[in-house]
Amino acid sequence: MVFGGVVPYIPQYRDIQRTQNAEGFSTYVCLVLLVANILRILFCLIYLLVVLVLLISLTLGDMGIYMADFDR
Repeated sequence: MVFGGVVPYIPQYRDIQRTQNAEGFSTYVCLVLLVANILRILFCLIYLLVVLVLLISLTLGDMGIYMADFDR
């Protein structure tokens, strides 16, 4: 999965090395791919953080009912 996104560019890299001509290669494509992958990683991390906070809030919410009840 990590190297899967790079595999299609190997023939292009070899062609650029062989011909010593980078015409038609856009650095903006690299920028877009980097930004997309960084956003995907951040989304996954934020999603895990949200799930973790939800589980903690549910657990501590149940504990808070018993800890704040001083009448018992």
